[in-house]
Amino acid sequence: MASSWSRPLIRVIAMLAAVCMFTWPLVLDPGAMLLGMPTIDAQDTVTLRGLTADLLAPPWDWPDSDRVFWPAGYPIGLLTPNLLDHLTAAPLVWLLPFPLADNIWWMAVLVLNGLCAHRLGRAVGGSEGAGWLAAAALLTSEPLLREANLHHAPQAMLLWGPLYVDAVLRLRRTDRPATACLAGAWLALAGQSYWYYGLFLGLGTLPLLAGIRLRTLLVLGGVAAAFCAPVLLPQLLSWDARPLTSGATVPPPTTAHSSFDAIPADQVFSAMHGNDLLW
Repeated sequence: MASSWSRPLIRVIAMLAAVCMFTWPLVLDPGAMLLGMPTIDAQDTVTLRGLTADLLAPPWDWPDSDRVFWPAGYPIGLLTPNLLDHLTAAPLVWLLPFPLADNIWWMAVLVLNGLCAHRLGRAVGGSEGAGWLAAAALLTSEPLLREANLHHAPQAMLLWGPLYVDAVLRLRRTDRPATACLAGAWLALAGQSYWYYGLFLGLGTLPLLAGIRLRTLLVLGGVAAAFCAPVLLPQLLSWDARPLTSGATVPPPTTAHSSFDAIPADQVFSAMHGNDLLW
């Protein structure tokens, strides 16, 4: 019994040690500092995380909160198209002070990223060493470190991808409905973490689906759709009324260069964020 627990425990301890090293010196005082750079994205994430947790306790006022623009309030629930990071962090926010709750969430997610990559590495390489190689590759990958440094919580929840690929590879070996359901659930959770992640994970693994029976693929897709529908459909049905997609005119930034005067004012914001000024 001891040996059956020792190897998973070693993995967890090793992943935690690696994450502590990558986020150093955060572990020295996680109640007084915050992971990453002090950017507007970090402010947005931590603010909405606190507001969402507050709104969920109790949840019957969703999506409106009177914590901003009091007393009229504001539908802050409509500002968070990806909620899984806030939902998983809510218990920590309720129980622990800021920024300790936020840092524990980040450490846990990064450790889980490494553990799930380790699982996929073992499945593909067939050895413990292959698992460690896969975990090291993911934990030191530029996209993950960049997203964590920018405090992009949804984009950093990469754990579902290795689990999905592992399930698909098992489907290719043994066609089982339970494995198809599991693959669909992992794909759906990737999408609910960050919709682009789910989309490109599905597209990028299409070659792996070749040769799997159509009925099995329908099960996989059906489970993914069933998981995503309760979250995604309300967003799509209220697309024209949501603050981020209603089509409201965005005023030109005060920092806009005079060269942008040549285009309509309502296009300046998009132009500044989509074009190189030296182009």
